[in-house]
Amino acid sequence: MVKNKLRLDDLLNNAACYAVTWHLGVIKTAKTGKTTLSVAVCSFSANAAAFISVANPNAPLNMESLKTLLVHDVYIGEECEAANRCFNLKCPKNKAIIESFKEYGIESREKLERVHAALERIVGDIEDKIAPHGSVIYYEKPIGTLRWKKRV
Repeated sequence: MVKNKLRLDDLLNNAACYAVTWHLGVIKTAKTGKTTLSVAVCSFSANAAAFISVANPNAPLNMESLKTLLVHDVYIGEECEAANRCFNLKCPKNKAIIESFKEYGIESREKLERVHAALERIVGDIEDKIAPHGSVIYYEKPIGTLRWKKRV
């Protein structure tokens, strides 16, 4: 259960909506290269990677690939609605808990920090190409590679 959910009155009165820009297929995974990693950049905190979606583009549609279609923005007031599962460890609203990342094979704070650093480097490479906030950008050829072991 998420402890930091925004209350309805906070959402209606105090929270602001920040757009999320998805970079689909921007990273390929090492070894097979069939699975791609899509990165969502949050407009709240310095255009940093906030969310990811790990999916094989040739596989049937699943919740992981639907995430890129469903997550368009984040509501942030005194708390952030996504604080527990955000990859941006430098964000002042981040309250990442390891349990939120176990589905991606991240089981320690050290591994989360390594993944964050890798995502930060790759997002830095695309920073000058970022479209208006809230866009969805598709990459025919990934611009980075990341060794990734996703839990099935």
